[in-house]
Amino acid sequence: MSKANYFRYMAEFGSDAEREGAADNSLEAYKIAMETAEGGLSPTNMVRLGLALNFSIFNYGILKSTERYA
Repeated sequence: MSKANYFRYMAEFGSDAEREGAADNSLEAYKIAMETAEGGLSPTNMVRLGLALNFSIFNYGILKSTERYA
């Protein structure tokens, strides 16, 4: 999750040259983290819930999307 968050912050606050690559890296890291969390953590686990929240913030704030990426 930290890797995904790092790239999300780079996509949000980095230079124009860094933003697109950081967004792509963040999306990939969030997808991997979500797959891992869904496979091994209960839906009410605090780490899984925090990950879902951060991924939602990324989708809405960086990708300007309200759809869930699978």
